[in-house]
Formats: sequence, structure tokens, C-alpha cells
Amino acid sequence: MKKASQSTAIKVACRLRPLNQLEKSTGGDCCLTYNDTAIKVKVKTIHKQKLIIFQVIGEDKPYDFTFDHIFGPETPQGQVYEKVAKPVLTGKIQNCSHIQEIL
Repeated sequence: MKKASQSTAIKVACRLRPLNQLEKSTGGDCCLTYNDTAIKVKVKTIHKQKLIIFQVIGEDKPYDFTFDHIFGPETPQGQVYEKVAKPVLTGKIQNCSHIQEIL
């Protein structure tokens, strides 16, 4: 068991989703490249759309993001659970068990 003075860093995971039917039907394609810990997003400047959700002024520019872990669109839910949720839940259960032993 960790001592109270020790701390645990927050970890951040990212799960990418596949293109939805609207995106596929309108000719959308994936603007991401990624590996286990990094994502590069290539945002295209769009001038003719009425609704611009993400506007970039100037030339197309890649954006880089880093995470503790990245799950691709085809990753099964069970794998996400094993890597992200299970360690957190196991730690919480162990802490509760330890508190009950003290009481």
C-alpha cells in the first residue's frame, strides 16, 4: 500500500471514434494520424461552409497532442476498460478494504 505522502499522477487516455454515417456520406475522411501516445490532427481551412465548427486562419496546419494512451476507432470496449477503468476501480476497492481493516 502506498504511504499517504506519495501521490499518483493523473493519466489521460483518448479514444478515437470512427467516422459516422453523415461524415461518410458527405465524403469526409479521417484527419488524424496517431500511435499509442500521440495524435496529429490536420485541420483544413474551410471558407464555403455556413457552419464552421473549427476554423483555422491561414494555411493548413497540423496540431500535435500527447496522451498517456490512445485507443483507435476499432479498439474493443473491453480493452479500454482493462487499460483505463480497471486499475482505477481496483485501487479504489483496495483503499476501501484497507479502511475497513482499520475500523
